[in-house]
Amino acid sequence: LASALVGAEEATLEIRQVDADAFPTVKLFISIVDAQGNPLTDVSPGSFRVGEGGKGAASPDIPGGVEPVISFLVIDRSGSMSEGEKMSQAKEAATSFIDMMRPGDRTGIIAFDSRVETLTDPIDDKGTLKMCVRGIDAEGETACFSAVKEALTALSGQKGRRSVIVLTDGMDNQSQQRGDTLGGVCDRAVELGVPVFPIGLGENALSDVLGRLAQRSHGKYAFAPSGQELMALFQRQAEQIQKEFVL
Repeated sequence: LASALVGAEEATLEIRQVDADAFPTVKLFISIVDAQGNPLTDVSPGSFRVGEGGKGAASPDIPGGVEPVISFLVIDRSGSMSEGEKMSQAKEAATSFIDMMRPGDRTGIIAFDSRVETLTDPIDDKGTLKMCVRGIDAEGETACFSAVKEALTALSGQKGRRSVIVLTDGMDNQSQQRGDTLGGVCDRAVELGVPVFPIGLGENALSDVLGRLAQRSHGKYAFAPSGQELMALFQRQAEQIQKEFVL
């Protein structure tokens, strides 16, 4: 399938997710952002052309923003996150993401160090989600890939719009001991059609690795030089996911 945005040279269009649960009806969740990376919301259905196998396909239907999103927040709680205000700023950013949830949205939380712990499966109770975030403490090593894999596995039984948002500040040094690799996690994300949105915090974050994870899964990578930028990045990721279009 291919799609093009008519008359919008400054816009970037990406297919984030393909939902074929109701085949032969297939939904494409489309992200459209301007040159500054801000999501476009005033795009009319007539702005789209969709083709399949060289032939015209169905016209766009409804904006993706009316459909609920099931997400996992995957948060690094390794020892390096105790430096400065990293952990407190990460909690604040995660709380802002929770505050942006709309009716029908559900979010789960996974925290990882040497271990991977699911604090809650996707729920819509903002109070419980915030309580889970407040209880996260930093210690141990980093098993990022294993944590992302666990989030993807938990989302495999869910239908509709799904996403994984990952925050980490360092190199994964534990996942391979569990048999989890970057390639394996990427393959799993592609298999399930779930985009991963990694956020790398600080200069020790492996931007090239996290960037490949985002690219392979049709997500988007963001870099935060310090914790002060996390709030805006989490809010932007939430906004982009919520304001996707569906074809």
